[in-house]
Amino acid sequence: MTKAQLKSASELYYLLGFVSLFLLAVVLAHGILSPRGLYLDFANFYDAGQKAAAGETENLYDEFAMISGKAPYGRMRFFGTPISAYAYAPLAAFPPVVAAILFKIFSTLCILVGLFLLYRRFGAFVTEEDRPGFFFFFCAAVLLFQPFWTVLQVGGQSSSVAFLLFLIGLLWYERGSDVAAAIALSVVVCLKPAFASAAIAMFLMSTHKFRAGLLVSGVIGLGISLALVGWDIHQQFLGMVLSEGSSAPERWNSSALAWLAPIFYSDGDPEIYFKVRLIASLALVTLWLSTAFFTRKRRQNDAAARYFIFLICGMVALSLSPIVWSHYLMILFIPVAQTIAFRRQMPRGAVILVLLAVLAGTIQNLLVVNQFLKLSFASEAWFSFAMSLFRSLTMMFVTAALLIYARSFQISYRTVSSCS
Repeated sequence: MTKAQLKSASELYYLLGFVSLFLLAVVLAHGILSPRGLYLDFANFYDAGQKAAAGETENLYDEFAMISGKAPYGRMRFFGTPISAYAYAPLAAFPPVVAAILFKIFSTLCILVGLFLLYRRFGAFVTEEDRPGFFFFFCAAVLLFQPFWTVLQVGGQSSSVAFLLFLIGLLWYERGSDVAAAIALSVVVCLKPAFASAAIAMFLMSTHKFRAGLLVSGVIGLGISLALVGWDIHQQFLGMVLSEGSSAPERWNSSALAWLAPIFYSDGDPEIYFKVRLIASLALVTLWLSTAFFTRKRRQNDAAARYFIFLICGMVALSLSPIVWSHYLMILFIPVAQTIAFRRQMPRGAVILVLLAVLAGTIQNLLVVNQFLKLSFASEAWFSFAMSLFRSLTMMFVTAALLIYARSFQISYRTVSSCS
């Protein structure tokens, strides 16, 4: 291309990128100010915060319990750890509508900070010629990747904080700050217990310093939690976690294995589905851990290998969790951003899989799903299978890309880490 053509293409990329950012700003403003989600996830966190502020944590996992003599706001069950309820206590100082707006603003800021860190991390090593293209494709992907913006439709979500802390932990671990990374991951587990399996996987695959940091921070956190709320509420929490594995399939499930439910689940004999799902989950986790093991064995102290192992352990959590809410998929944007930055060096197959994952991310939007569910044939078995399959595609495509092109992801990241 001539210099004039390159300049023209660069200007077009920047224009399209800023258009994407403008559309994103409109989406964010509407989502934050909209009352949608007041009785969804927000109600869950609001009631938990009210119970913590009122000193009534003994009823933390009873969604119908009165709070300070008044009916709960949402009657939604809280799934966080006992100590995490205190993180939502400040919400109790505000009326529900105001608290929801503040919570959505905070959730959005956490996501935007995480995206800034990703853009800065990968964008700094994109060539000058390719920077306009990276800017546009990154902004367009952020706009389309609905696991981020579904948090606004449910009234805000702590998953945004978990995403930011997971990313910070990954960057710290890649740079050798093992203890700090372990603390970050501990807080992620505190907010989202579904990521406990990621911590276990990291304990198996990481360094002695990371293991020590994980154990110490975990013990300290548990000690503080026991001192605040006592043992009984922790028993309730453990019972709730253990029962989740035998819960009925959730139509909002975005797991890579969500499509198994319409085929194998039956109210008359649900055990078949649970067994099939367990076998499939363990097979997937075996693939992840094998990839992590051989990565660690080949290049234990390599920054790219450390980055990839941390990322894989996050995928272990998503693979083992029986229900993956769409906002859990935020961490999948990490390899998406990497692929966008190094799309010219990555194999075409990896780029195509990641592109399909971003496009499939649109089906994670609750508004889109609700429109489909209003169709006259929404109750048909084939439609249930199709919806489950479509919702699983985002995670399926990223899983395939990371497993098939594992070396390519490490090689491209090694380019970044070697320049840092």
